[in-house]
Amino acid sequence: MKNRFIFGITLSMMFFAGNANAQQGRVGINTSTPKTTLDIAAKLGSTDADGLQAPRLTRAELTAKGNSVYGTDQAGTIIYVSDITGGDVASQRVNITAAGYYFFDGNLWQKVGAGSDLYKDNGTLTSNRTVSQGTNTMAFTSSATSGTSHFTVDNSTFNVDAVNDRVGIGTNSPATKLDVNNGNNAGAVKIVDGTQGEGKVLTSDANGVGTWRTMAFSSNVEGTWLINNSQAATNNSIPTNRYSSVARLSLPSAGTYLVFLNADFGFDNTVSIPAQVEYLITRGEINNEPNLANAVGAVPGTWNTLYNSVTSGMGGFTINNTFFIVTTGPQDIFVTIKPIPGQPANNGTIATKLQRWGGTAEHPPYQSIPGGLAIDRFVAYKF
Repeated sequence: MKNRFIFGITLSMMFFAGNANAQQGRVGINTSTPKTTLDIAAKLGSTDADGLQAPRLTRAELTAKGNSVYGTDQAGTIIYVSDITGGDVASQRVNITAAGYYFFDGNLWQKVGAGSDLYKDNGTLTSNRTVSQGTNTMAFTSSATSGTSHFTVDNSTFNVDAVNDRVGIGTNSPATKLDVNNGNNAGAVKIVDGTQGEGKVLTSDANGVGTWRTMAFSSNVEGTWLINNSQAATNNSIPTNRYSSVARLSLPSAGTYLVFLNADFGFDNTVSIPAQVEYLITRGEINNEPNLANAVGAVPGTWNTLYNSVTSGMGGFTINNTFFIVTTGPQDIFVTIKPIPGQPANNGTIATKLQRWGGTAEHPPYQSIPGGLAIDRFVAYKF
């Protein structure tokens, strides 16, 4: 009786507070002109809590109802789940993972607005999707201060390190601006622009734009050795601990050159044993100088040290170097060396100089001159 009495009072209040338009089948609350089946107008008072509240249940209370209370006849039912600490996510409740509004679709409870906020919830695509940007832009920004993976596709297939502004392909910790890791599989990078071809080399222009070009040389220049056989044992010996140029290569014009340098420094251990020989490429000739400060055109920081490991009989050092050089006009470059004293030889003599050894022709035979330099090749090819 009590419930019926309350229900009757409620209907009466609805009738008098609003308007029941029986002919049109509409009910209005706080309005005398309902526009829909149920039209609730706000009272707009500063102390009025306007709104509409759906039935509130905890997930535990909804779980207690089982799976037979709601069926196809209840499709469209709306509730508000106020707490998810109890109950389960089985069967009809599989999607109830957070407090909020849910509606029943005849089979499952669905979160109102589910899938519309990818910034808060993870999700799974159930079909193909296309984003049409039109004239709009799409940008991703990051304020991360640590880590190396801030935007990824399939883990390391594509990885953006927003802290260091790096992109990795095949790696989730890129070490350079673009880091491509293809493991041990050859062919990690493919560039097709119409200029590619078998045996071509990727070449940059002055602005860093690369194109495929055939590696062809327009000319080549042979070097000149500054110490010959007749001078080897006389006044053109190379003292230790001093810098001297032993070969010159004259590049005739501006351009890019590929330079090959192959040479052997030889010595007879019965005379002396230089411990090591240092060499570099200079842009000016150096003759018996104690330091590079007196050498105009020297290129610092390019010294290479060759160590001797022979303690008896014939020994020597070998240079094998290939490098590019770009000139803006005619340019002479030199091979400059500095012998460094070593251990006493069998006869007790300390190395004091290094003399040329070999002939003037390319690939000369070794000759019985104590110590020296045997020349294989000092040649430049111009692109």
